Order: sequence, then C-alpha cells, then structure tokens
Amino acid sequence: MHDLSGDNKKISIIIPSLNEEKLIERSLSQFTSEIKIAYNIELTVSDGGSKDSTIEIAKKYADRLIIHKDNFPQNISQGRNAGAKNSPGDVLIFLNADTCIRDIDFFFKEMLNGGIG
Repeated sequence: MHDLSGDNKKISIIIPSLNEEKLIERSLSQFTSEIKIAYNIELTVSDGGSKDSTIEIAKKYADRLIIHKDNFPQNISQGRNAGAKNSPGDVLIFLNADTCIRDIDFFFKEMLNGGIG
C-alpha cells in the first residue's frame, strides 16, 4: 500500500444516495480504515431522504452524513452539490452508491499522481 502521509492532500469521497440499501454497503465498505488513513480520505454520504435502511448503513461507514430534509425531492446533482459544500477535501471524488473500485490502491496512486483524469 502506498503511504501519502507527506502529501497532505485531503480526499473527500462524496456519494449521493436515495433508497440504496441493497447496494450502498458494498460500496462504502471498500473504504476501510487502512485505506482512509493511507490516502487521507474522508467519506461523505449525501442522502436525499431515504425511506429504507440506507441512512443506518451509511452511519456505520461515513465520516459525514448529510440528510436532505426539505419537502421536495433532491436529485442526484443536488446531492452531489450538498456533499461538496460540506466536505473539507482538497480533492473531491464523486461516486455513485453502487460503485466499487476494482483496484483501490491503483486508483488512488494513479489519481494522485495525475494518471487518471
């Protein structure tokens, strides 16, 4: 695993969600504490007001959970924007609730070294 502790770039992973209980745990669980430390990652879930167990699942993994509470539906763009507004990262990465990264070390090494873009 690549240690980027000297790099000091904070990475915010932002995942919008809405009723994703069947998919979101697999996506969130790939960001283990070891991965978060190695790549200076914080995980934000921006939920559109789920009525299933998405929020409870997200609480187990997310460093930050934003819950849309207005009386109108939140679309995915608004969810991403709310997540970005509330995330402290120098680098923002937007993933969907069903996204799994095949080789997480490769992804972050390449992304931080300018190889993915």
